[in-house]
Amino acid sequence: MEKYINILKNTPLFQGISEAEILPMLKCLSVSIKNYSKGEYLLRSGDKIQTIGMILSGQALIINDDVWGNRNIITELSSGMLYGESYACISSVPA
Repeated sequence: MEKYINILKNTPLFQGISEAEILPMLKCLSVSIKNYSKGEYLLRSGDKIQTIGMILSGQALIINDDVWGNRNIITELSSGMLYGESYACISSVPA
């Protein structure tokens, strides 16, 4: 976790929080790190989300595939950006 402190301290989520406070907060929040391969999905439509995620390195795309098979890029997430936060608050509702 310590190698990500510089990324975390510059995000809106940890704005105004000292480096010394970030690690204990992460431990308290039971933070885990997951690695994904290129082309792998972080979430799919309909998944029940109970946590939020943050991109620590690399990029992720939010895409929408329509019924005709057309793929539309909604947005691109990069280092320090959150995902799933809108649905994690209402975990009984699928994304």
